[in-house]
Amino acid sequence: MIRTPTLQRPERAPVAPLRAPGRLLPVGPVAVAIGALAFAIRLAVMLRGGGLTGMGGYDDGVYYAAGDALVHGRIPYADFLLLHPPGVALAVAPFAAFGSLTADPAGLTAARLAFELIGGLNTALIVVILRRWGWAAALTGGVLYAVLPPAVWAERSVLLEPLGTLGVLLAVLLLQRARTGRGVLLAGLAAGWSADVKIWYVVPIAVLALCTPGMRDRLRFALGAALAVAIVWGPSLLAAPQAMVREVVLDQIGRPRQPGLVHRLAGILGAHAAAGLHLRTVTLALTAAVALAVVLTLLTRGARVFAVLLLADAAVLLLSPSWFRHYGGLTAPPLALCAGIGVQRVAQLLPARRVVLPVLAAGVAAALLLAGLHLDDRIRSGFAVPAAFSAAVDRTPGCITSDDPTVLESTGLLSRDLADARCPVWPDVTGWTYDRADVRLPDGRPVPRPRNAIWQRLVLHHLRSGDATIPIRPSTGLSARSRAVLDAGSPLVHVGRFVLRPTDRR
Repeated sequence: MIRTPTLQRPERAPVAPLRAPGRLLPVGPVAVAIGALAFAIRLAVMLRGGGLTGMGGYDDGVYYAAGDALVHGRIPYADFLLLHPPGVALAVAPFAAFGSLTADPAGLTAARLAFELIGGLNTALIVVILRRWGWAAALTGGVLYAVLPPAVWAERSVLLEPLGTLGVLLAVLLLQRARTGRGVLLAGLAAGWSADVKIWYVVPIAVLALCTPGMRDRLRFALGAALAVAIVWGPSLLAAPQAMVREVVLDQIGRPRQPGLVHRLAGILGAHAAAGLHLRTVTLALTAAVALAVVLTLLTRGARVFAVLLLADAAVLLLSPSWFRHYGGLTAPPLALCAGIGVQRVAQLLPARRVVLPVLAAGVAAALLLAGLHLDDRIRSGFAVPAAFSAAVDRTPGCITSDDPTVLESTGLLSRDLADARCPVWPDVTGWTYDRADVRLPDGRPVPRPRNAIWQRLVLHHLRSGDATIPIRPSTGLSARSRAVLDAGSPLVHVGRFVLRPTDRR
């Protein structure tokens, strides 16, 4: 008979650790230290690229702009397009408000630092969750998550995954320690928050609900999750129900399919070619290692839910229509949890455990750290906006548009435009290619943006609706004709790749 994996809690079925806890350092300082390591790596990725006010990621600029639009009284879905639930706009709003009162670059910097700190907190939570099974599990899982490329990339800036991961890990920890129904309800609220930022997190929520022992507690958990979703989604659903459902659900489901199973597996695992081995070989080897860790986790009392979470989340990523590098942030937490359990089980089979366990854990942690630092050389994040350009556009009066909101934030223009009701601000410009400008070929594939007439008219109208414009993003897909229209006027400011051009409105 197959048993449903459950999150066991102390008062009902104590989970015996695989080894005696020992008398090493208490978990708190260790968790903080590894969390600080994670924060430092995420910060280094940004600093070695465009810096904390740089651009190039696009999505983080979209979410900050959505938060700033909310601060200025513009409602998601009713007043601007947002392809995700409103939780991220609410989370960013305090930083956007700070940027509006001071300067947009200051708000953007504070938001990015805060999300990198959330990455450190998520890492510390993994250490705390795994400590009950032993130090090898806690150290391995924590350090792996600190350096795992998809986790680093997803938590380097203002993205959805850091918030979703925080909700799921808090739910796991609360379920582990819950002694009353109130604790289970709080766990449901924490898990529900993850679905407030991205609908994919309904999958880990469902896994945690099914793995919660006892029908009453399952209902309490589900009630907490439903309350969290109702509180955050409710106002937007009341304001613009049809637009919200279309943008958050239908537009996401309708995204074009991007192939590449091995490419996605490599992204999930953080695989890269090394020591003369091809990427496919490294990916297959890591897949086998993770599969072993999953099997060992399924055989471990109280930890089986980690394996179910990893399998369910991996299925979401492998079956989803689209794929971007930060998507691996969904599977990174359960992958680190399973790796920790797997190393603990293997170490437990070795002789002289009191000596071997710390040495093995330290060796694995050091190897993972070196691998992560090596990979950091390949994932520099974005490019900086020249100070001369920022100063020049700051002196330019009127509304300024762009196809990338990050350039408006980095130059201090975003809040200025949002404060003027006449200024058109689109937090997510290319998001319209999944909505109003979604045009398909007869075989179902999307019409490429440069050949999409509806998109060209839409984006040109937006860029020319201000007094000046900054077209900067290649992925916008402007056609040669559209570029010629924008290039008709002599540049007002030109510094490197950054060009401020006048529009017909001037």
